[in-house]
Amino acid sequence: MTRILAGPMAARLLAEQGADVIHISSPNLPYLLSALLETRLGKKSAFIDLDKPNDVKQLKVLINQADIYSLKITIEAAYQNMAYLHWS
Repeated sequence: MTRILAGPMAARLLAEQGADVIHISSPNLPYLLSALLETRLGKKSAFIDLDKPNDVKQLKVLINQADIYSLKITIEAAYQNMAYLHWS
C-alpha cells in the first residue's frame, strides 16, 4: 500500500527475488501508467476499497497472513482511515 516510487520498487525487488507480492490499490485512485509499468513486474494485483466493509475485512486477512506489509500513506490519510485499519 505504497504510492511513491520507493515502496513499489522495494516490493518489485522482493518479487524479483521470489517473494509472493500483491500490489493492492484503490479503484478510486488515478494511475500513472509509466510508474506501473516500471514497478509492477512480478506482482499480483488486487483492488480494495476502504469504504466497503467486506474489502476492509479482506485487507485485514491479507495483512495477517503476510510476512511483510509495506504501507506509505500521508498522516492525514492515516488519521482519516484509522478506524478502518485499526484492529485488535
